[in-house]
Amino acid sequence: MPKKLVVVLGATGTQGASVITALLSSDYLIRAPLRYPSSPQALVLASQGIEILPGELGDKPSLLRAFQGAHAVFGVTVPFQAVSEVEQGKNIVDACKEAGVPLLVWSGLPSATEMSGGKYRNVTFFDEKAAVDAYIHQVGQPAVILHAAGYTENIKTQHQLVSSPTAPHKLQLFWPIIRPHVRVSFTYMSADFGPAVVKCIDRWEEPEWREKLGNEALPVVSYTMSAEEIIQLVTRLSGRDVDFVRLTDIPNLAVKEMFQLDDEGMRYPGLKFPPQVLVDLGARFHTLEDFVRKEMPELVNL
Repeated sequence: MPKKLVVVLGATGTQGASVITALLSSDYLIRAPLRYPSSPQALVLASQGIEILPGELGDKPSLLRAFQGAHAVFGVTVPFQAVSEVEQGKNIVDACKEAGVPLLVWSGLPSATEMSGGKYRNVTFFDEKAAVDAYIHQVGQPAVILHAAGYTENIKTQHQLVSSPTAPHKLQLFWPIIRPHVRVSFTYMSADFGPAVVKCIDRWEEPEWREKLGNEALPVVSYTMSAEEIIQLVTRLSGRDVDFVRLTDIPNLAVKEMFQLDDEGMRYPGLKFPPQVLVDLGARFHTLEDFVRKEMPELVNL
């Protein structure tokens, strides 16, 4: 039986890279449309056996060409671009429909405006993705809609946990807006997101799973933690005290309102994570301790 083709958008980004890594351990053929198909990142992907094609989210004809023959497409949009995420997303959906793609795995987000009852209306990168969620249902494109939370990796890549400049034996945790006792949701992107996407693709053709996976948006949340709990964990692993530094001066209004939304517990209220449907599917989820031990071993007091 010929191998099935999966097209991955955003292959050089955080989400797409997680999906690519998971697919490389599977039996699927992989195609990655890229804006710069001759870039060093593209050449690395090509060296792994991935088919590289030119493609841009703002150019639907390029997506339509890239989607030909695909069994599944992983779609994600990029915020703060000249082309809105709504237009990017609709291009993805329309190209899937026109190409007859059996499954779109779409990385969306819930509407901040709706979650907050209209209080927070400026989180455009939530609301625009949510508009694409709705558009998928409107046009009837077969899809699994996944919602990621804050990336676990940010604690390292955004330098949120660092040594104190005045007391090197201590650490500092920089935490935007959210009060230290408030639990928020996290996605361990590199370890959990891509494998969950591949599990969805694997089981989509089974009627029972198609109904479960296509019924409503699924938050791919690895765990929830508060800053206080993170500090307790890091102190236990490292043997070092951790000072909490709350950042309240966030110049980007959209980002500020996103954190305010989380501070007020408006995202996924009452839900338990990781979601049972994805656990039953066979997706594995990891913890912040797993991440620290693997990605920040210098903090682990052996």
